[in-house]
Amino acid sequence: MLPLIFGCVVALGGSFGAWEWPWISGRVYDVPLEEAHRALEKTGLPPMVLGTEPHDFEVEGGDPSKVVWIVKKNGNERLRFVAELSAVSESSTRVRADVAGPTAGPFGNVSQRLADHKTVAHLYVVALEEQVAAALEHRAFRIEALHPAMMAAFVDNISDLQRSADGAAAASQKRDRK
Repeated sequence: MLPLIFGCVVALGGSFGAWEWPWISGRVYDVPLEEAHRALEKTGLPPMVLGTEPHDFEVEGGDPSKVVWIVKKNGNERLRFVAELSAVSESSTRVRADVAGPTAGPFGNVSQRLADHKTVAHLYVVALEEQVAAALEHRAFRIEALHPAMMAAFVDNISDLQRSADGAAAASQKRDRK
């Protein structure tokens, strides 16, 4: 029995140094915590994931273990991108990305819509992960890193997109009849 267990551990990448335990999320960068925090505070929103128009946002960086990008419209919060930072060693930092939304306000319960549309929420998280990687690895943002998450969000929400397009077409026809 012991050889079977050992074989499974090895097959799963059982080297403790090379394999991440599934309950520990985030990615480790060879950047000290303070340096990672400073770099992320200067980083903007992930490009194009919220559309091509510019978005108002502010960055909260007062907590040394977190950087938060608050997306706003007309002064009201629409969405939060959150990067949680934790020191792995003196020279490396784990960064975990998340997205959150308000539960009430002019945009409604964004938090609930994110929970209802998990693939869209996942797309936002993947976009922030890529933005963090680009900033901490000193490279350009790679939109192709988002393609699988974009496709999943599109396929998962195609019926909602179709209903929205049908509603817009019906409204246009109604205006044209007047």
